[in-house]
Amino acid sequence: MLETRLIGPDGGAAVPRVVAVFSYRYDAHLVPDLLANIGPAIHGWAAWDDRAATDQLTSEPARRRLLVQAARDMGADWILAADPDERYEDTLAARMRDLTA
Repeated sequence: MLETRLIGPDGGAAVPRVVAVFSYRYDAHLVPDLLANIGPAIHGWAAWDDRAATDQLTSEPARRRLLVQAARDMGADWILAADPDERYEDTLAARMRDLTA
């Protein structure tokens, strides 16, 4: 199931819109901490909840295409591919504007 959410202000044309994309199945419990960690650095996110899948493995390329298209539909200038068990250093939010310039 695909879920999207814009969480930050648009920021206008001078600030590139950064949208995080990720999928999860067994690490759903880590998603709130991931969003808390990257929230200050992004304008929104698109996630694929794979917990309802009946197959042992689902197509990663298919999920990636859906997530990238969802981020584009949200107006992403940059896409941050994340994983629920990743954490970024505290300075990411402060440096994101410079990194995307």
